[in-house]
Amino acid sequence: MWTDRILGDHIATLPGFAFPSEYFNDIGEGLPLIRIRDIASTETEVYYSGPFSPAFLVSRGDILVGMDGEFNLKRWRGDAALLNQRVLKVFAKPGGDIDLGFAHYWLTPFLKKVEAATAATTVKHLSSKDVERAVVRSPSKDLQRKIVLVLGALDSLIETTEALIAKQERVRAGLMQDLFTRGVDEHDQLRPPPEEAPHLYHQTELGWLPKDWEAPLLDGVANRVSGHTPNRLKPAYWNGGVKWVSLADSNRLDRPFIFETTHEISSLGIENSSARLHPAGTVFVSRDAGVGKSAIMAVPMAVSQHFIGWICGENLNNLFLYYFLQANKKMFENIATGSTIVTIGLDFFRKMRIARPIDIAEQSKIATILKLADDRLEDEKTSLRKLRLLKAGLMQDLLTGKVSVAPLLEGVSEGVAA
Repeated sequence: MWTDRILGDHIATLPGFAFPSEYFNDIGEGLPLIRIRDIASTETEVYYSGPFSPAFLVSRGDILVGMDGEFNLKRWRGDAALLNQRVLKVFAKPGGDIDLGFAHYWLTPFLKKVEAATAATTVKHLSSKDVERAVVRSPSKDLQRKIVLVLGALDSLIETTEALIAKQERVRAGLMQDLFTRGVDEHDQLRPPPEEAPHLYHQTELGWLPKDWEAPLLDGVANRVSGHTPNRLKPAYWNGGVKWVSLADSNRLDRPFIFETTHEISSLGIENSSARLHPAGTVFVSRDAGVGKSAIMAVPMAVSQHFIGWICGENLNNLFLYYFLQANKKMFENIATGSTIVTIGLDFFRKMRIARPIDIAEQSKIATILKLADDRLEDEKTSLRKLRLLKAGLMQDLLTGKVSVAPLLEGVSEGVAA
């Protein structure tokens, strides 16, 4: 039977302490100090080596809630640490009828509702009373623990997938670094590095590259194009079926191909502005507000003035160019300037060089290797999205009693046995 319980009767809370900064250090002396920014991590940047009350110790498994901003919640996975101010520790009371794990899952949607309903001028603030006075509709403690077991198994899958994605992203970054400095030989293997085989390399405007590579101006091997925004006060210039890439499409970038856009313009809009329809295969990059994000047009599209693009000639593989831009994304971010919106001036792109094999076949091999790595990474990201959706749905069902936990628990048991 499900019963209404006041959370504070079964679960205790403790706001953190304002530890004196003269005892702070970043060299690992003392205990880690958990600040709001550290809730989502098991690592902290600041340590505390001064006196403290044991009440402010945080142990593995304690629930932590950020009391400012978005009221983020995390179950601490690190070792012993100290609770800084504006972080709330939530822990079990002896003999309470609410399992701490159940409280953790129940608080996740509850805090979102509190945050949405909390007024703020600049930063929203949470009170410990908001948590303590909450009314929790919950089943027996035994059933609560079974619900936690099912959701915990799903969390483990999510964490494993997140770790795999992080590893694959590191591999991708290393692979790009190697491929754009060493390339692949006739046996489709990475060339040895310059320090091991200096005779295979030569000095170029972009540093040491394989002897059969060059570093020409990008404008010399591709036709640079740009974009524009038609007059928004002219309805006839808009929604006319011409896909138009704008800053609203930032979430679609940093993938090899873009197929859809948030907004469309019309042929009339193109005729009466500096916007142009670029062919499928055009590679483009954001020059401000999301600097360095890039993609390839899967179909003919126009772009706003926030983007620069290139139509590749016969000596430049467009997928190779896309990955070259991806490999240099940090460079784009570092050179962008501006007080409100950072941007990269056109002069930079006029002088921009590309490191590329003269042999188009090697360009294609490099692009294919990186595309396969991206495909594997995207598969894992898709799996992660599905797992998160599944968890959200299960939480809604299990925490309200809409779905019985018994058959799900059997599935967890079978998974553990396998």
